[in-house]
Amino acid sequence: MRKGLTLEEKISRAKELGVSLQGLGSSSGYMNEPELDRRILEFERAASEERSGGGSSLADEPRLSPNSPLTISPTKLRTDVSPTGRALLDEMWGYHRDNGFGYDAWPTKQAIHIRHGKEEIGREVAQLPAGSIYVTGNPLHRYALSFLGLLLTSGGTDFERVLIHYLEFVVEKAREEPHVSRIDGSEATRAVNLGPNRRALVGRLVNIAGLWSHDFTPGETWSCGVPEGLDDLVETTNLTSYLWQRALDDAHRAVHTSVRVTKAQSERSALWFVRSRSLRDSLERDFEELKVAARNSAAKSTVVLSGEILEGILLDELRCRSRAAIREYRRLRGSAPRPLVRWTLGDLIDVASSLSLLPGGTVQLSNAVREFRDLVHPGRSARMKLQVSAEEAKAAHAALEVCRKHFAERAARRKPKNS
Repeated sequence: MRKGLTLEEKISRAKELGVSLQGLGSSSGYMNEPELDRRILEFERAASEERSGGGSSLADEPRLSPNSPLTISPTKLRTDVSPTGRALLDEMWGYHRDNGFGYDAWPTKQAIHIRHGKEEIGREVAQLPAGSIYVTGNPLHRYALSFLGLLLTSGGTDFERVLIHYLEFVVEKAREEPHVSRIDGSEATRAVNLGPNRRALVGRLVNIAGLWSHDFTPGETWSCGVPEGLDDLVETTNLTSYLWQRALDDAHRAVHTSVRVTKAQSERSALWFVRSRSLRDSLERDFEELKVAARNSAAKSTVVLSGEILEGILLDELRCRSRAAIREYRRLRGSAPRPLVRWTLGDLIDVASSLSLLPGGTVQLSNAVREFRDLVHPGRSARMKLQVSAEEAKAAHAALEVCRKHFAERAARRKPKNS
């Protein structure tokens, strides 16, 4: 892959190669660009080996036209899955269903290995159809289901039926509006005869199946671009074959893009990149509390904990460049700064942003988030009229996740001092 490609050019290159984009959108709507880079490079390396005779060619795989009957039986694929294999698929799907959208909503390898045993998981994965389960390349490596893996869960036949109804809706809409470019989740959910409370489920299925293009906006009010190759889809008469061929293609790509994880990598915590051990230990305890608060929609706790963790991450980063940070504070505030440990989150964000250390959008946090410490003082909170909405809590949590992944990726790219 050429250096210096924009994100759009990388996505175009991925589609050209047939690299799966499934699971690359995080719960906050951001694209996991490092993982996209890794998948492209892995696929290019595999393709190079195939051209030189080092492996079976993707071109040798049986291909179906849109209206061809399947040469492999979905029923046989399903019946060949053992009860323990299906239980594993169900567990991973259940975790994803309950923990948001995107690559960060799958269970970690570490958690699955601790729960079931590393060797046992290895045996079960090996007995499943190839590519049903793959490993993502995030700082915390996770097991994820491909589209094929989704169809092989206990609910797979129901999911298949929902997705076929979804495709029927898309085809009908395209015939009525040939220039259609975007699908609204509410309209699609009504079309597949499910109630509003199942809207997020439909979006989740569409996302994992990759039945969208350009971008996918997750959540209860999901929307996405129309499926790629819509003109071919409109001419398809066998949607079952179409769906399963996509599932088999996705599984085949998953085999090439799955990560081999070293022991050191698998044992990394979510905040492994924080340099101060005492600070990291404290933040990790807060991080575990944050998971519970966010899962239970505790808005105030989510904002306070997100603020504390983000403050700790930025404090750790600015300590390493304290002279530049102090100089920048003077320039921004026009006064001498207090000791770094007494800076507010607003101070840390503004200085880190001015030093180009932050990803875009972090500086736009609401006043309630920037002044999160005042939320734990009832009198001060009332006097300042600070209130926390569910949307502010989600935004705070999302901003933390973006920053956490950003600094983890920066740390991963740093060379060891003795190298």
